[in-house]
Amino acid sequence: MFKGLFIVTIALQLLIAFTQNGWVRSVAELSAFLLVVLFSLAVKPFTTKPEPLNRQK
Repeated sequence: MFKGLFIVTIALQLLIAFTQNGWVRSVAELSAFLLVVLFSLAVKPFTTKPEPLNRQK
C-alpha cells in the first residue's frame, strides 16, 4: 500500500506539471522528482555491507 501511495502521488504531481504553467509547474516537477528519489530509496534503501573483521585464530 505504501508503494502504491507513492506511485499515485508521483502520477498526480506529473499530471499537475503537464497541465499547469509558471511556478506551479516548477514546484510540481520538483516535488515529483523528489518523490521519485524517495520512492527509490524506500524500495531499495542504500546499504553498505560492513567489511568483515580479520579474526585471528
